[in-house]
Amino acid sequence: MAFITGLFITIPNTSEQLMAELSNGVNANNFFLNFFLVNFWLALFNLIPAFPMDGGRILRALLSFQMQRHVATRIWARIGQFLALGFILFGFFISPILIFIGIFVIIGAQMEADYTESKFMLKGFKVHDVVMKDYPKIDANATIKSAVALVLDSQNKNFLIMEKGTPVGTLNRDQIIMALSKKSEEEFIYNVMDRNLIFLDANSLLENVFELIQLNKSRLMLVIENNKIVGTLDIENLMEFILINEITINKVHDKN
Repeated sequence: MAFITGLFITIPNTSEQLMAELSNGVNANNFFLNFFLVNFWLALFNLIPAFPMDGGRILRALLSFQMQRHVATRIWARIGQFLALGFILFGFFISPILIFIGIFVIIGAQMEADYTESKFMLKGFKVHDVVMKDYPKIDANATIKSAVALVLDSQNKNFLIMEKGTPVGTLNRDQIIMALSKKSEEEFIYNVMDRNLIFLDANSLLENVFELIQLNKSRLMLVIENNKIVGTLDIENLMEFILINEITINKVHDKN
């Protein structure tokens, strides 16, 4: 947009002329000059090699020619976080907005690095490799009181709700606590359960469904194979699998 606008405007040759043009604020005579400058500086800012700017993604793409994507992402994230510290430092002297930008870049870069690292750890594995065949169930006609007892009696946080042998919903610990605070402990499970069931194909690659699992991190998902339910999966089980896989890979690297 800056390039196209630059073709149709006259840009002052000196900084004095430029300041004179801009001194009266935005008006009909200098609107496109202001438009050009805003987009020009936005384009330059966007080329900073830090998340989430395009410059950072370009850097990661270049690094990916020489190394694996998750390693390139980790390096790119560290560079972005280093630059973000500069934003925060200058923000104390120039503008508080730079401090917020710096904090956003640091957090965003770390999240992107963790996400890419997790996907790499899942490469080559399928849903059936992490399926939980032994999973907690609650009858839809049971009460919240019985669900509370199950939470207190185990480490389980997600439950599959059954009715006449058929899955009809899910319920997690937070939903149980909320229901207990808003309703009577004698309220039936079917009135508070989550009826939106998420199904995963057992033969799907984990890296391809990782984003879907992340979006439904508070839910228990059903794993289907040959049109039959073979187990469940939740985000905690998947993260434990990633952690174990990461430790195994690191041990192999250490031996080599």
